[in-house]
Amino acid sequence: MTEVGSARVRRGAAAAVVLCLLLALLVLLMAPAAALADIWSDISDAEWLSVYHVTATDAHDLAQGYPGNLFKPAEPVTRGQFAKMAVLGLDVPTLTPGEATFPDVPWGSTFYPYVEGAVAAEIIGGYVNGTYGPDDNLLRQQAYSILGKHLSSFEIATYGRLVGEDGTYANLAQWYSAEGLALLSKYTDASLVEPVHRAATAYLVSRQVVLGSQVGGKWYLSPGATLNRAPAVAMILRTTREVAKSGLPTITSVTPAEGPVGGGTAVVIQGHGFVDVTRVGFGNQDAESFTVNSGTSITAISPDVGSGRSVDISVTNSFGVSDNTPADNFTYLVAPVITLLSPSTGPTAGGNEVAIHGANFVGVSSIMFGDATVTAYVVGSSTLITATAPAHLAGDVTVQVTAGGGTSSQALPAARYTYGVAPTLRAVEPRSGPVVGGNTVTITGAHLSGATGVSFGAQAGQILTAADGTITAVVPAQPVGSGQLPRDEAVAVSVVTPVGTATLPAGYMYLLPPTLTHVDPEAGPHGGGQTVTIAGYHLFQLSEVTFGGQDATVVSTAADGRSVTVKTPAHVAQKVDVVVGTPGGSATLPEAYRFVEPPTIMLLSPTSAPAAGPPVDVTITGTNFVDVTAVRFGTTNCVAETVNEQTLRVTVPSHAGGVFDVFVRAVGGEVTAEDAFTFTYTLSGVVKDDTTEEPIKGATVTIYRVEGATTTEVVVATTGADGTYGQALPPGTYKVKAEAEAFDVQWYNDKADEATANAVSLLSGSEAAVNFSLVPVET
Repeated sequence: MTEVGSARVRRGAAAAVVLCLLLALLVLLMAPAAALADIWSDISDAEWLSVYHVTATDAHDLAQGYPGNLFKPAEPVTRGQFAKMAVLGLDVPTLTPGEATFPDVPWGSTFYPYVEGAVAAEIIGGYVNGTYGPDDNLLRQQAYSILGKHLSSFEIATYGRLVGEDGTYANLAQWYSAEGLALLSKYTDASLVEPVHRAATAYLVSRQVVLGSQVGGKWYLSPGATLNRAPAVAMILRTTREVAKSGLPTITSVTPAEGPVGGGTAVVIQGHGFVDVTRVGFGNQDAESFTVNSGTSITAISPDVGSGRSVDISVTNSFGVSDNTPADNFTYLVAPVITLLSPSTGPTAGGNEVAIHGANFVGVSSIMFGDATVTAYVVGSSTLITATAPAHLAGDVTVQVTAGGGTSSQALPAARYTYGVAPTLRAVEPRSGPVVGGNTVTITGAHLSGATGVSFGAQAGQILTAADGTITAVVPAQPVGSGQLPRDEAVAVSVVTPVGTATLPAGYMYLLPPTLTHVDPEAGPHGGGQTVTIAGYHLFQLSEVTFGGQDATVVSTAADGRSVTVKTPAHVAQKVDVVVGTPGGSATLPEAYRFVEPPTIMLLSPTSAPAAGPPVDVTITGTNFVDVTAVRFGTTNCVAETVNEQTLRVTVPSHAGGVFDVFVRAVGGEVTAEDAFTFTYTLSGVVKDDTTEEPIKGATVTIYRVEGATTTEVVVATTGADGTYGQALPPGTYKVKAEAEAFDVQWYNDKADEATANAVSLLSGSEAAVNFSLVPVET
């Protein structure tokens, strides 16, 4: 059977299709593959983009697919399916008339509302026998013809012509003869396209709706092939995209571009896309009336807007609203209004520039300051004029602007201009600050109101407040040229008012910020009071010196500003920041000083050594051995090595016998361990059998210390195999008793007192000997 019917123009597609498609394409191209799940299981979202150049989301909106998450992209498209997709894609309204157009698409059937809507829009037709054949497959060239005629007809209605690569054409046939034939011939199977379908097919190719397929380096259209679901959806979506691009109204010019506030101006609007126009707007108001002359021309009557201003003219149709561009501006003219003069004062000699702000400065012909005429001015815009003030006597005058809409009112307070007296300056307080600026100063003087600028040297400051006698301003940073360093420098301070400029020579001193290099010493007692020197640069006019946030006492400051001597405050034991502040700023040495607690002595090893012997190494265990400066055993200074803050290794020189204090001085203080170390002498002797003169092994020798009338047992020794004994003792006077007992024989001391030997002194010697001969007595 032969298909009958043709496509007509459809103007209802949404302009947002283009934007949505492009945004979706961008998102999908940028997103990782695993970030989004495919909509259908038998065609990936990526394939929709790479092969068909549409998004899977748009395809899903057009053709939802089959149960089981299937799209069946290669399944042939039936005529019923194509009707549904075309109606949805081209935004054609569905219809459900009481009487069916085709007997094989009855009321209530799946495709009934879509087929009826497409017939009404003249997108599709039936067979000559009066049936539609909803289950018949559709050929590709039939779809090309339907969509191509639809798109070209729409563009002719929108632009009044078809726009090709080489020119414009009144109809599709002209375009095909001039450009389309050559474009179609690039396809290997172009001759297979039936003549009735060729022009529309070529037009779809030119608009990249039909892409074709490449095999072996050659391109094919496959016109006689059955149209499958995926290509059908893609072509409809691409056609919709082109319709949306063509249908949005665009304004290229408006003539005239201005008119009175009361409206009534006939404005000719040129552009394209003027199809199905529903509104012409002047700003937010509708035109009094409008006439669509063609798809490229509208005549609209401007409305009364009540006040002078510029507005955008807009055209609205079913695809949207025209974009605002300079080409659509329309200005309502009224008498000029002055809203602000900047500055509003100036010198009697004139010559200063005055910015006149307001509205309706269109067609300006003259400007007056009182009765003096401005001879030089520039109209920057309809809201701004820059004028050179003329000379005038001191006092207030009214500024008036004459323009196309008339002359501005004399009663406007904003139009008052004062010819006044030049300013004077008295002082700046404070008169110094950091080179980095940013601090606030107060400038005193007279006639300072309306000040427009303040400068420190050649640098502009920022005015915060300005009254007649006082200005508060933010000081700028001191400038530093290439290769230069900042420096202490006095600069002039100037204030500019509309009337003139006042300058205070050397009115402000820039001061360099302090810098700190080191602290000496770097640690001290936590109780404070230590003298510390802080070295650096620019340490003048000190405003603060703190150690860990606690104020130090300044003792002196070097004349060259390179050091300051202070007494440390009390502080808990820890490392702290040292901060020095001056008018030029502040500087910090992080953790530059350590507050330390006094040392403690917990253990000595060994605790004794022979008197007058060689030097001995002693390990002192304790705490806070930081910067140890002295270690003494008794009054003898020792060489000490600090192993760590808990351990000292001390070399003690030869020393006379005795019990001595151990003294340690560190940065945190000092400590004395009383009677902590003993230098000893040796008391020795031999015990023999008085009869045989053989040594007695295992004899008990008891040693007593004699102090005046008091005798105190000190130690008990036992003789060895050779009958000898020996004992290290501190200096003193001692007596010794010896006795022994073996089997049934007992020996006793044969000394005079029979109890102890005569007293022996260890006060000045390194050793002494007491020998015994024991007399055996039978028990």
